[in-house]
Amino acid sequence: MYSAASLTLLSLVLLLPKMASARKRAQTVGFSSCAVVNLRDGVLCLSWRLGDLRGNHILDGVVRAMLVRYVKQPLGSIVMLYQDLDIQNRDIVLATPATIIHKLEPGSPLYSLGPEDLLKDDFELVVSFTYTGDSTGMLHQTRICYMPTDIRWGQCFQDMIKVGKKRYKVDYALFNNTTWVSVPMLSAEEYDRGRNPVEGSQSQSPLFASVKRNKHTDMNPDVLEEAMQHTCL
Repeated sequence: MYSAASLTLLSLVLLLPKMASARKRAQTVGFSSCAVVNLRDGVLCLSWRLGDLRGNHILDGVVRAMLVRYVKQPLGSIVMLYQDLDIQNRDIVLATPATIIHKLEPGSPLYSLGPEDLLKDDFELVVSFTYTGDSTGMLHQTRICYMPTDIRWGQCFQDMIKVGKKRYKVDYALFNNTTWVSVPMLSAEEYDRGRNPVEGSQSQSPLFASVKRNKHTDMNPDVLEEAMQHTCL
């Protein structure tokens, strides 16, 4: 029969590899270092990337985004206000890196904010991905917080999937890279009002950001890539 010490040692031998796997997973599953605002099918959208650096693995889980604002009360106290953001395709199967999209539509807390207002606002965008580990069966969560300065208006993520005759290849080194695109330099609310003017008022064309040829490359080498939709290129 096994002694108590032997059983304890056996339990540790079985448990430690799982703990090491969980720590390793936390280092390989993550979000892009920035978020971007661009047009998708004629709608201004906020988006960011999620990916898994490991090779032949598939994760499935749920993405959540929450806007946290700090509001000062008349007596001087600070109150935190929370508001969930609607996300397209909240349930994610992470076979390749994915782009998480939030439409800047009526009801969005960012609907009335233009690029200048965004930088002046005081909030944190907290996003998370909760999933089940394929080797441990345990729940894991990856989380990141974006400040207003982390949101790049008028940019989109670079396409990082190269399709060959028989297979595709993902260039994870470009996970955080963005390029400039033509985007209205005004809030989604003003943009929608310009596209659908009130009867009797004159429609004004929105101002668009000029497309620059330089690109941001301040990337974190330990993150991943994702398939870009042609609508944001």
